[in-house]
Amino acid sequence: MAVYYKLGLYLNKETAALVCDLSSRIGMPILETALRYADLKPMTLKSVRSIRTHLENMKEDRGDQAVLRIVRFMGYGEYLENAGIRDSKIYILKAIGAQTESPAELLDRIGGKESDPDCSFILSTIHASKGLEYDTVYLMDVADGLFPEEVPASMKYMQPEERRAFEEERRLFYVGMTRAKKRLFVFTTGAKSVLADELFGREKVRKR
Repeated sequence: MAVYYKLGLYLNKETAALVCDLSSRIGMPILETALRYADLKPMTLKSVRSIRTHLENMKEDRGDQAVLRIVRFMGYGEYLENAGIRDSKIYILKAIGAQTESPAELLDRIGGKESDPDCSFILSTIHASKGLEYDTVYLMDVADGLFPEEVPASMKYMQPEERRAFEEERRLFYVGMTRAKKRLFVFTTGAKSVLADELFGREKVRKR
């Protein structure tokens, strides 16, 4: 059901719930169950077949190709737009995925699973690194619009919702910084960064 809300299946909610329940009971993949047992309209039937084909073909994709397929061809980009969710971090997933041979490998990398013992570094999300420490930490993409994704127009006159969202990103930044025992590198990609400004005590932050 979580996937149903985000892909272009064009199933109504009641049908989706029934298909999920039937799929679980008979042990058949969900989309195959929908195609065999649900009374689908022609447009919905075409959409379900299309998503099933994409999922099958995705097995041969690199990680970045899988991300592109999901966003552009399987309806997730449309879902983000309709929900008013920015897609600014999609390119980060594609950049990481370009170094992976499959969607499963991409999931392993961003999920913070145990890395190859022969690899000289660990690629991880900040969430997955909570409770861990490393001699050296590199924080990537610390730039306004990426991390944090939303920057309030005024740091002094933030609305309550803006403040909650910004404080959560600030706490996450703190978690990332404090994973480092000896050295911390912060990469802003040359862009404006309110979090980096605060970290390094730049004057323009105090003037806001």
